[in-house]
Amino acid sequence: MRDLFFQLIDDAISEIARREPDYLQRFPPAFSDLQARAREYQSNSLLRDLSVTEIANSLEAGVDYVAEQCGDVRLDDPDFDPTAGLLLDSIVDALAAQRQSLCLRPNVQLPRPLAGILHEDYQERRTSVGRRYFIRKSGERPLLLISACGIPLAIWSSFLGDAAHDFKIVAIESRTADILAGGMPNYAELTDDTTDIVAALDCERIDKADAVGWCNGCRIAIDLASRCPGRLRSLALLSPTLRGVAGIAPQPSPFEDTMTEIFDTIAQQPELAAYFAKTFVEQPQTVDWNLVGHDPVRRAAVLFGLPAKEHSKALLAPMLDPDFLINYGRRAAVDERYPIKDALLQLDIPILLLTGDHDTITNSGLSCAALKLWGPRGVHAKLKGGGHYLQDLQYPYFLAILNEFYAGREPASSARIAIELIGRDTE
Repeated sequence: MRDLFFQLIDDAISEIARREPDYLQRFPPAFSDLQARAREYQSNSLLRDLSVTEIANSLEAGVDYVAEQCGDVRLDDPDFDPTAGLLLDSIVDALAAQRQSLCLRPNVQLPRPLAGILHEDYQERRTSVGRRYFIRKSGERPLLLISACGIPLAIWSSFLGDAAHDFKIVAIESRTADILAGGMPNYAELTDDTTDIVAALDCERIDKADAVGWCNGCRIAIDLASRCPGRLRSLALLSPTLRGVAGIAPQPSPFEDTMTEIFDTIAQQPELAAYFAKTFVEQPQTVDWNLVGHDPVRRAAVLFGLPAKEHSKALLAPMLDPDFLINYGRRAAVDERYPIKDALLQLDIPILLLTGDHDTITNSGLSCAALKLWGPRGVHAKLKGGGHYLQDLQYPYFLAILNEFYAGREPASSARIAIELIGRDTE
């Protein structure tokens, strides 16, 4: 078995290959002067006791390994290549992990279908009114997983199926859709989801839990924390959407802006829902790299915003049916009217905000601004090269940051992780 250093480089290569399988063969990464980069990396607090030569040797070993795995690399290239930069940052973090100064471990799980994970590792249960939820058979620390409404739960398969962590995960099915299939066949409001989560906690006699929310699931998590003080130990918000929050000027979010235009149109002319749903069904699942292939910066920006190719169609589930789109639009409109500011001001538990620097779905700057102004004291971890799907594509980083947060430690800054304190009392 390869040692930790090379296993973590494998994970970095996998981040790219799962988005676009032949990307590194089609666009070999172009690395600049490794000695110069080693001098830059020496300022990293995790590596300060290493010499420039030691860091450069590790960079060369890592680049050689990338070449072995991918077939080709370019050396001493004068043009800036963000993809090569991401691989170098990952090599540096792998070096820090090997030296035990960064708590990062590789994702060594064999892929398993979500249905198999739930069947083998979880128990399916029902609340007193018949709402379905799944609870992990093992684990000691109760953790609520509040995913995005309408998105199939398979995007969380690495976390759900990882036998190495000690979280007793509880995932509650939203009234909006089947937890495996996703979509939006039913309309339910945010507060309905909160009510069902509390009922599941009561059934399990869980008095206090941590919560991880993703995307629009973060609003549910915030509502739960504000309405049920004392039930949550902490709150981790992953790539949240807080669009519509009062008191902060709107900030551009191309995906959400486009969806709002579609929802507004459908609200006025419901018969057009079929047209828009057909558009999503026929939407290509591949990128035309000929449009951006000549520009490594633009090309990398497109790449880093993509989901894993195997999830790309499932992530459109709420938009693939006319009725789904209508329900999705109704839910989005109600969510945007939710008083996020008031809810945040009521919170007095630790908060972790976890974002990627290439999130093309939500505006992370808006969420960060709201939490800085009104949230309780917390920490923001921004991951370089991450998009909207950190729990999947960047799972080792997601889990490492989560583990540090739950251990009561501030996650460490690294070549790929940028840490800042947030909250209304941090100024």
